[in-house]
Amino acid sequence: MDAVKTGCLIAERRKQLNMTQKELAQKLHVSAQAVSKWERGLSFPDVSLLEPLAQQLDLTVSEVLSGSRDVAPQEELIRDSLRLSISQSVAKIKTWQKLFLLCAALLLVLLSWLGHSYVKNHTKLLPQRETIISYRESTPSEQLAANVAGGVGNDIAFYDITYADDITGAQLQLELWTDEGLMKTWQLARVFLGGLEGLEWHRQETIVLSLDVQFNPELFLYGATMYGGYWLNTLDDVPYLSAGYGMNFLEETTVVSKDYGAVLDCYYLDTTGQGLWSAAPCLGAVEKPTVEQGQAMLLLRLLYEYE
Repeated sequence: MDAVKTGCLIAERRKQLNMTQKELAQKLHVSAQAVSKWERGLSFPDVSLLEPLAQQLDLTVSEVLSGSRDVAPQEELIRDSLRLSISQSVAKIKTWQKLFLLCAALLLVLLSWLGHSYVKNHTKLLPQRETIISYRESTPSEQLAANVAGGVGNDIAFYDITYADDITGAQLQLELWTDEGLMKTWQLARVFLGGLEGLEWHRQETIVLSLDVQFNPELFLYGATMYGGYWLNTLDDVPYLSAGYGMNFLEETTVVSKDYGAVLDCYYLDTTGQGLWSAAPCLGAVEKPTVEQGQAMLLLRLLYEYE
């Protein structure tokens, strides 16, 4: 069989029948590019298309195979068509084999990743040397549930935490900083994370913070959900709130320092009563803020205890 001769015959009969390449392609349910390749001798029609192609062009299958008109069926052409069918089938099989191997490889990678994630997050078989905290966008229903449960206020934040293997406890504290340094500390919550009999171990959890300043300008309310417990309290001796405040939550994934934890929330205050809150937020794994004269900061710090 000669692909060039067959292509010339296809083009000749198509034009004689006043058909475009697109029209012939539509009748055979192939692309116009496929018809173009046949006519230029760049490829041969699929064996499954020989009979419908011959019918559309008012030819016999033998004429299509030979590329000549008025050719009687020949044994050699039949053998050639069988060889063509086999070669085309082999090419298709190889293509499907490649696709199958690619899908199998992708599935293996996905299963490996899922398996690694499960083992890392639900067992202690893989080491976790750092504690990592990540801010998580919450849904309106989660915000509402946290507000109703805590009954605290408007500033609510959700954090996903992955614990290091050697953590034994955690505490949440509020710190007052001025340009003179750390002035006062309030312990808001403390929890023991390991070693209690019957307490299920978790490498990951979500904590929720709910904070607010009410009508009393010295009143600071807080709620916190940590490791299955809930803490709710009010501090009435927090200074410098009367002139208002600015607030920022930590929104970047942070490796928690073993020495000074991570600052999750920063309130910047004005000690002069003039409404000057230009101090930059101090968030993340920072030991102490830089506070300008006449200003103060309230830092909500999460600290962990280690073995």
